[in-house]
Amino acid sequence: MTPELSVCIPVHNRSRVILPDRRVLTPLPNLVRSLYAQAKAARLSIEIVIADFRSDDWPIRHWAAGCTVVDCDGPMSVGAGKNAAARSSRSDVLFFCDADMLLQTADVLTRGLEAARSGRAYFPRYLRYTGPDHASTSQGNGHGCCIVTRETWRTNPWLESTVYGVEDNAFAAAMRQLGLLVRDDPPGFYHQWHPVSEAKREAAAKRTPHGST
Repeated sequence: MTPELSVCIPVHNRSRVILPDRRVLTPLPNLVRSLYAQAKAARLSIEIVIADFRSDDWPIRHWAAGCTVVDCDGPMSVGAGKNAAARSSRSDVLFFCDADMLLQTADVLTRGLEAARSGRAYFPRYLRYTGPDHASTSQGNGHGCCIVTRETWRTNPWLESTVYGVEDNAFAAAMRQLGLLVRDDPPGFYHQWHPVSEAKREAAAKRTPHGST
């Protein structure tokens, strides 16, 4: 049976993150569990395809039962991973999702499916947890997560780059130029905190096209 939605996730070392105080974070396993739970709540059939750039933190096949894992060589490229996962997926609707997101409701899935089936490219905004305890949030406006049809992706594949943020912004710009891009704020869609260089985030923000939201 063909799933209603294929979730395509590129990753390098987001399964287990050990903090200096020895606390252990598990962003990708958290995401996978939340996807299955919210899809079940919404009675949606999904598949999860993970494009893995040789992660060595916790072998994905050891814990990700039911997921399809695609092995990728070379340096981590979000765009290359999303393209590889999409090629190995089966649904006519694709949810390109970063490995550190979290769903607490099914709204991002149901709203994204509705938008994609009407020919739009759905880029949800999200709340970003600001610390490892997930006690507070700030607004996130990145373009790394989106839901589109397979045909939209096939005719506009992701740019394959190793520069942080470039691929996301390029894909969003292409969808905007085609008049397909739609954004909203689904409840329950979060970015999990983990130790990432703020310099990378600042550099990516500077590359975001002027006026994009």
